[in-house]
Amino acid sequence: MRGLHYRDKQSGAWILTTGLIFMLGIQLNTVRAAVTTAANPPASPEYQDLKLSGQWFLGYQNGWNAGKHYRLFLVKRGSIAVLKQFGERISGRITYDITVDRDGDGEGDIEMRLKHCFLKAGARQLAFFNQPALEFGLVHRPWLSFEEHINRYRAEGEMFLERSGIVNSADFGITFSALLGEPITAASRRGAITGYPGKWGSLAVGLYNGGGYHALEKNRNKTVEGRLTLRPMPSTLAGFQSSLHGAYGKGNTPAAPKWWLRSLCLTFQNQRLVGQAMVVDGCGNYKGNLVDTNGVSLLFQSYSLFTEVRFPKINSSLFARWDMLRFADQDSYPRQIWQIAGVAYHFAEKCKLIIDYDREWASGQGGVDRKYELVVEVGY
Repeated sequence: MRGLHYRDKQSGAWILTTGLIFMLGIQLNTVRAAVTTAANPPASPEYQDLKLSGQWFLGYQNGWNAGKHYRLFLVKRGSIAVLKQFGERISGRITYDITVDRDGDGEGDIEMRLKHCFLKAGARQLAFFNQPALEFGLVHRPWLSFEEHINRYRAEGEMFLERSGIVNSADFGITFSALLGEPITAASRRGAITGYPGKWGSLAVGLYNGGGYHALEKNRNKTVEGRLTLRPMPSTLAGFQSSLHGAYGKGNTPAAPKWWLRSLCLTFQNQRLVGQAMVVDGCGNYKGNLVDTNGVSLLFQSYSLFTEVRFPKINSSLFARWDMLRFADQDSYPRQIWQIAGVAYHFAEKCKLIIDYDREWASGQGGVDRKYELVVEVGY
């Protein structure tokens, strides 16, 4: 009887233990399901058609600036973009630009500021215009968003007109853009980059405050800027385009100095080769600080050449750029020259590893700024 009683106690303990384990398993599954649901909530109506993208330029530089040697790791640039679709024709976009504060009490802090904040209305067709769109708010300006589809190396540094302080990439205002004709077929593109694939070209034109996306409006002037790009041989040479670009307004200072520019740019893209040649002449700049000692805007001419040789089988490429800014008064204002060369390895869909050399100097001046650089571009 004592043995039977002992076995009953064993059985009861086993049943109790099994029950506790079973209940604990149920609780763990419930907690796991709750955590999974919290991490991946079902899409509620306000989050449907919401897209998130980002881009980061992470680098190491070894260089000389104003005769001083430096070595440093840095976040060159970052951005986070949120796009919301409100039906078929209306969308909104907010882009946060990540920068390093280099002035004041917050020097060295990583800061976030708005670069884009606009409402966009579009359509499939409007007469000859394909995919016409109107942006209102803090919007793209016409030129640099186009050029960065030709030159894929913004991670190395700014495009020429932005680096020289002549034009900015975004501003408060309104921009109309469209493709000219239907998008060209994949067979006709022959390796050309897919940006702005209108059969006969594309255009963009707008009206802006003029001071750029990181400046307050300091006068009542508004700037007009436009770009017209033509693709003259879409069937036989789809990668060749010719662009006219111009702007007219006042520099963004209370004195409102004169500012205008006009440029001609020829570009070519295919699977193995990219080329760009641009000539620009103008007066002053959008900031209003390209002036002489009397506050009169300086006349200038500038030239920019870019090439990229691609090796698709090994996901690599070589690239080089040469820029020159020359002023009408060459005795008082020396020419400024930039030279860039690099090699890149492309991985994933929007990522690159870049090694480059960048050299900048002014003719007749003793100092030469230069740097060797390693940059990782991460995009998603």
